[in-house]
Amino acid sequence: MQRLTVFAALVATVPLTLASGTEHCPPPGQHNPWFSLPPALTPVDDNSIMGQSTEVNPGEPDYLKISGKPAPQRTEDDAATVLPPFLDWGTDTLIGSTSTVPTWGKLSSDASVNGDIYVGVLDPSGTNEDTVTVWRSTDGGGTWSIIRRFYGNTSTGGIGDYVLRVGSDANGDWLYHFLLYKGSGTDGGLWVQRQRPPSGTFAWRQIVQSGDTLRNLCADRNIENPQHLFVGYQTTSNNVYLWSSKDTAQTWGNFTYITSDRREPALCAGADKYVYIACLLVSDSCRIRIGRNTNNLESGGTWTFVNSDSSADNRFYDLSVAADRVSAGASQTAIVLSTYRYNPNGNVGPRYSWTTNGGTSWSS
Repeated sequence: MQRLTVFAALVATVPLTLASGTEHCPPPGQHNPWFSLPPALTPVDDNSIMGQSTEVNPGEPDYLKISGKPAPQRTEDDAATVLPPFLDWGTDTLIGSTSTVPTWGKLSSDASVNGDIYVGVLDPSGTNEDTVTVWRSTDGGGTWSIIRRFYGNTSTGGIGDYVLRVGSDANGDWLYHFLLYKGSGTDGGLWVQRQRPPSGTFAWRQIVQSGDTLRNLCADRNIENPQHLFVGYQTTSNNVYLWSSKDTAQTWGNFTYITSDRREPALCAGADKYVYIACLLVSDSCRIRIGRNTNNLESGGTWTFVNSDSSADNRFYDLSVAADRVSAGASQTAIVLSTYRYNPNGNVGPRYSWTTNGGTSWSS
């Protein structure tokens, strides 16, 4: 029996063999005639429909409200059980390595409909202005191979953030790489590369220029027809913006200025054209702000925003959001996860907020 060693496995040294035709960075001097900012930037958060957030006891989770099932009951046998220090998942699998020395990186992963699994790791200590390495498994995670690598350079700048998503259209799967380059020139900024996996023809698109103003990104795709892609980002001045595409990342529109005074946005696409975004408030670290759009960011969709997890003792970090992609909006479930630090003892633990009515109201 081996114990779970996923993160240790990621930093172990293994030979690297790149797929042919690997593109290291975006093409220089790309012109985007379709790229333009709207003349007026009015934050939708300041003009949206306000929802309600219900605070509940942060003790035992309300399993009945989330899953429709009663809470698990503890027994004397449960109380007497001594759990091992680590969960045993059987045989661990080495995915790969991003450097020859122990380091850390940001993970992003997704899977295709046929079960292929993709994992990308952003290594912030790479020798080439940061490095993203992407692996693929076609046998349920048993074996892995490198299919792509991205490097920063003096033109585009280092890679500040990365998100991987797998989408599809009538002709098959698309693999989308969202990369935030930190360069200050026209070659920096927010880019997406799409390709037919694992190594089909790829194309670059620049969504936002001026990478020196960008800090974090988030991205997701829904399962509608046509499939929509969404990407959000935070600027160094703590503004949050959203874009969308419905032609497999070729063009981007529906530019939306969410609001100011926000950081670390997390994004997900639900069903029935619903899109959710969660952010932390910069000036009030005791609150999480959750927004929902009802029409894929397109005209005619309404926005609802609520404050969640308000507590004088909590400091929140590391947001993540997920939503039901089958149910209609009025009965859609979505969950926002976060970590929080409880003052004054500094303990850190997970916390969640949820909605069962498509974001109209939330409990925490």
